[in-house]
Amino acid sequence: MRRHLEAVPTEVDYLFIDADHGARFAHWYVDNLFPGVPAGTPTSVHDVFHGRRPKPFSEGSVIVKWLAEKNVGFFTPSTAKAPEVSRQLAVVKAELGLDEPVRHSDHNPMIYFNLP
Repeated sequence: MRRHLEAVPTEVDYLFIDADHGARFAHWYVDNLFPGVPAGTPTSVHDVFHGRRPKPFSEGSVIVKWLAEKNVGFFTPSTAKAPEVSRQLAVVKAELGLDEPVRHSDHNPMIYFNLP
């Protein structure tokens, strides 16, 4: 990706980042990838909240700090960060008959936001 940044489409409907989870890569994508993606693009970054806070010196700590600096809120269904949200989603999934797990995991460390 670093060598092929020009290949990123100018029209993006949704940006999903799940790659190297290090701070160095996160600094790269907020400085190089995000500026080329249209403002308002729905975006998600995986593996941010495995605990109540992102791990220090991690991708999660970089992206959460960047969002705060840009005054951009995010949503997370992480059981560690937002247990009540996770419980509420479980109720809705059960009501819709969508509660059979695709894979077995007890947390979702993803964050969702719109690019500024």
